[in-house]
Amino acid sequence: MPASPTALFVGGTSGIGQSTLEAFAANTQSPFIIVVGRSKNAGEAILKNLRESINPKGRYEFISSPDLSLLAEVDRVCGDVKELLGQGKNLDFICLEALMSIRYYARMRFLQQLLPLHPKHVLSVGAGTKEKPMIMSDLPLLDPKNYSVMNNAANSTTMTSLSLEHLAKEYPKTAFVHAYPGIVKTPALFGRDFGWIMQFLLTWILVPLSTPFCTDVGEAGQLGLFYLTSKRYASLEGQDGVELVPGVKKAEGEGAYLVNETGETGAGPIMKEYRREGMGNKIWDHTLEMFEKVERKTL
Repeated sequence: MPASPTALFVGGTSGIGQSTLEAFAANTQSPFIIVVGRSKNAGEAILKNLRESINPKGRYEFISSPDLSLLAEVDRVCGDVKELLGQGKNLDFICLEALMSIRYYARMRFLQQLLPLHPKHVLSVGAGTKEKPMIMSDLPLLDPKNYSVMNNAANSTTMTSLSLEHLAKEYPKTAFVHAYPGIVKTPALFGRDFGWIMQFLLTWILVPLSTPFCTDVGEAGQLGLFYLTSKRYASLEGQDGVELVPGVKKAEGEGAYLVNETGETGAGPIMKEYRREGMGNKIWDHTLEMFEKVERKTL
């Protein structure tokens, strides 16, 4: 861990993102941390707590973004990040923790823009190890008949895992972790982006029933810190004297790790087939094509 690490937290103003952010600040000497979130008020409150209580030696900046589902907005935020870092400054750690609406394409846009800054570790909090078969004929789920919460989760989760494994080979000095934190009682669990029926079910039935099985948000933050900083999760080039996480073998995600709520590595059964088919390259090519289509429309 560098004495003065630089880190970016996207979705760091509540829940797991905030908990991981605070754990990171508390366990580093003089970090430079950039936080991206929707609410400027929430961001200012978090920065005040970081400066006054958690680690006064650090430098903290907040970038407000109302809608990270827009690639143009992601590009603006990435531009602001690079400006804050300054020319020639690398970004050591990236933590992406955000809501379902920006589950895949925006996350990958962040990585496309910021991986050239040579981060050592990238953590994407989502549903690693929960990969499911994708709707290959409609990966972005543009057809209303294909769109559902379950299909969105399946496509975005599996696409994220495959893309991170692809990027681990393209950026062999960076380690990637796609983590499933389990059921964590955070504001996101109450589904503010869902319809009122789903919100009612979550608030009054599903969340109360699942509370005994929920992971504490503080514990989830400590796990996030571990995934984000531990040398145990080595990059593709590896690190001397560090044993790779059990279960991760060469050509099956080395440098990219899919971990469950207990920190164990694994993958949905479909991943073996997708890896054999070279699906990671195909998904990343699709992602770049989608970016190009959006860019052409905005020019």
